[in-house]
Amino acid sequence: EYQLAWKALLLGRTLVGMQTLDIIQAVAAIKKHSGFENLPVELHAMGKTGVAAQLAGALSPRFSSVSVEGSIGSWLEFAMAQRHVNLFSLVVPGVLDDFDIPDLLRLYRPGVLRVMRPVHPDGSASGH
Repeated sequence: EYQLAWKALLLGRTLVGMQTLDIIQAVAAIKKHSGFENLPVELHAMGKTGVAAQLAGALSPRFSSVSVEGSIGSWLEFAMAQRHVNLFSLVVPGVLDDFDIPDLLRLYRPGVLRVMRPVHPDGSASGH
């Protein structure tokens, strides 16, 4: 993960950004097939992929629900943490100049996003 995240940064991209785009494009491809275009799409992500899932859900109206389990809840908390567990894939340079993960909530229709058992950057339960 560390090497892949660095390679993405060297290309001027971020790993979490690439994962977000992958999710959106995969759903768009599925929706193109006959019989799938009107079906609801539920997105469930666990751990580090929860950030990409929340971003994808905020950017694309195709998701009827997005549930995230065991993911960090804030880039600010991540940036301020003295210790984190293998989260290099979530680095997005300058992101806090524009928004933090909790700010995504306002981009969702009511009831679409569900966050379960968020964690601190060190992997411990956040208790929210």
